[in-house]
Amino acid sequence: MENHGLLSLAVCESAVMQATEKIISQAKKIEVHILETDAGEVDFDNETFRIRDSDKTLSFGKVTLKTYIPYQILIDKIELVLEKTAFDYLVNFIHPCNV
Repeated sequence: MENHGLLSLAVCESAVMQATEKIISQAKKIEVHILETDAGEVDFDNETFRIRDSDKTLSFGKVTLKTYIPYQILIDKIELVLEKTAFDYLVNFIHPCNV
């Protein structure tokens, strides 16, 4: 978005947040398989996946590492890639200095 500075952040921020939510959702699916639990029992907080009412945890970094070493985890139904894209199309994109 050229050099519009803060305007670029305002436009791109929502797309970055959407992509981050997709990555966390995908990592949660992989974590559920690794820790053998249900998806509804998993919370993500402070870069850690935690099973409710249990002391089992798994860091986001460990989940990511397991996706890059495919022989450690074999899942047929889940994509083992933590790469997502998101687009945010603005309906009314107006530069604040243009009158």
